[in-house]
Amino acid sequence: MNGLEEALERDPSFEHMDKSTDTLQDFIARAWADPETDQVQQYITKHSRELLELVCFLPIEYLAIDTPATLLGLQLLPVTDSSIPTTTAPWFDLAPPIGCVAAIPVTGTNLGKMAERAQTLLAHALRVARVGLRDHNGINDRQLRFRPAVAYAFSNNLSGWRSRGDIAYELTLGPSSLDSISNGPVWTMSATPVTDIHKKADLALRWMERARFADEPLIALLYLFFALEALLGDTSEGLKADMLAFRQLVLSHVVSGGFREPNATWFLYSRVRSAAVHGEEPPPVDDAIVDSFEWAVRDTLNEYLTFASTQNIGRRGKLIKALTSHPDVPKLVDWIRTNAGNDWEAYLEKALLIAEHPTEQLHD
Repeated sequence: MNGLEEALERDPSFEHMDKSTDTLQDFIARAWADPETDQVQQYITKHSRELLELVCFLPIEYLAIDTPATLLGLQLLPVTDSSIPTTTAPWFDLAPPIGCVAAIPVTGTNLGKMAERAQTLLAHALRVARVGLRDHNGINDRQLRFRPAVAYAFSNNLSGWRSRGDIAYELTLGPSSLDSISNGPVWTMSATPVTDIHKKADLALRWMERARFADEPLIALLYLFFALEALLGDTSEGLKADMLAFRQLVLSHVVSGGFREPNATWFLYSRVRSAAVHGEEPPPVDDAIVDSFEWAVRDTLNEYLTFASTQNIGRRGKLIKALTSHPDVPKLVDWIRTNAGNDWEAYLEKALLIAEHPTEQLHD
C-alpha cells in the first residue's frame, strides 16, 4: 500500500484524488482476495484521469512592465494583455499594486496542485530576480520587494486564491478577555527594562514578535530559537541543542512541577535550526510544528520571569547557574536516560558535572 501511494504521488494522472486511504485499502483488499487478477491495471483504469494542459496566470505585485517579457523562461504579460482570462472572480483583480501577470504552462488533474507548481516556478524566478537585479545601480532595494499576489486563474477561466503566510484577522478585545489573562508574568514587563534578566526577556519578546509576523514557518522557528537562546543560552561551544532543551526542562520542572518532552526542542534545534544556519537543507517545518514550539517558548518566558522574581535574581548568568546546580538535576538526568534516548548521554555527564561544580560552569 505504501508503494502504491508513493507511485500515485509521482503520477499527475492521480493527483485529483484526495488524501484518503479508502481507495488504497480497497485495492489491498482486492489484491488479497483475488491475487490472480491484475488489480493494479484495474485501479489505474478506474481512477486515472486525462491530463489537463492549461496556462496558469499569476498576478505579481509591485513589478510593472509595458510589453511582454521573459524572466528565467517564464512569460510576463502587462495587465492589459488580451490573453489574460476575463474571470469575474472578485479575488482575481488586476488593479494596482498588480503590475504584471506571469503566464506559466501547467499539466495535471488537480487545479490547486497545478497552481502550486506554477507558484513554485514563479517564486524561484522572483527570488533570483531580487538578487540579480540589485547589480543595477539605478534600482533601489525597496523596489525589489515585488511578490506574487494571492490569486491565480487558468486559461479555461477557472480561478482560485491562497492566503499569505502573514495574513492577519481582526480581534475584538473586551474587558473580560483582558481580565482573564492579564495577570501572567509577561504582562509585568517594562518598556524600559533595567536588570539584565529583564533586558534578556525583552530581547526574547522582540524575537517572538518577529516570529509572529514571519510568513514562512522556518523563519518563524528560527526567530523562536533566538528568543529561547536569549533566555537560556550562553556563548559556550558544543551540545547546544542538549543544553537548551535541558535548561528548558529544568526551568519548567522547578517553576511548574512538570515539563514537556525535551526531545522536541532537541530535534528542532539539532536538525532544523542548525541545518538552516549552517547552510544545509533543513527538514520541512509546518505551521503546526511552529505553533507548538511557540507555545513552549512562551511558557519558558513566563517561567523565566517567575523564577527570577521569586528567587530575586537580576542576571541571566545567575539564573542559569541556579538551574544547572539545582538539587533535582540528578533526578531529571535519570528521567532523560530512561525516557529520551541515547543521544543525550554526552551532555548528561556534563550536566551532572556542572551540578556538582557550579562555579566552573558558565560563559555568560
